[in-house]
Amino acid sequence: MSTDATSKQSTSATTRSAAEKFRQGVIALLAEFEHERQEAGEGGTDPFYEVKAIAAGFEQSQDDEQARQSFLTALAEKLTLDNVRTLRLAGEAAVAATPQVIKAEASHKKPKRIADEVGLSLSRIYQILRSE
Repeated sequence: MSTDATSKQSTSATTRSAAEKFRQGVIALLAEFEHERQEAGEGGTDPFYEVKAIAAGFEQSQDDEQARQSFLTALAEKLTLDNVRTLRLAGEAAVAATPQVIKAEASHKKPKRIADEVGLSLSRIYQILRSE
């Protein structure tokens, strides 16, 4: 391999590494901002504010394994076993209530929009709407 090719590979790896560090830094700053905003009482009256913040962090890190691990590590430092149990039960309740919510929303939203908002496939939405 020529010196030119080696230099280009090294530069490319350095650029990716710097970009990754920048990306992780931005994610960490956003998480810190959300945490401070929450502590300042700026979460409004949304009872799901904290759950949405966790979901957003998880979703934002889905395409980057390092960012996902950083997010999970930070989350694990904040959660207690009781918090985990509560979130797990809430998740199960949300799954169980999903068909009822979808059917209620279908009276004023198109199935495609429901699928996009709830994060399910369009065929699954139609399956739920057809069920009794």
